Amino acid sequence: MKIGEALEYRRLTERGGKLLIEEGMEAWATYVRTQRAFLIAWATQEALALCRTLGIQEPDLSGEVKRLMEVQPLPP
Repeated sequence: MKIGEALEYRRLTERGGKLLIEEGMEAWATYVRTQRAFLIAWATQEALALCRTLGIQEPDLSGEVKRLMEVQPLPP
């Protein structure tokens, strides 16, 4: 959740305007725990784009994907 921390857990929308993640640490944590890896990867790309737009230094995300893959259960 380094990317959320860098963005101060602000609400995240995709470039088309659709809400991806509500504001707040709990909303970001819930998103990561409940969404499929593809959607989390998509949200990460949108978050990185937001960092660039706002002039926020992009955090080092190495290790985040490995952790994500270890934490996420397979959907039924």
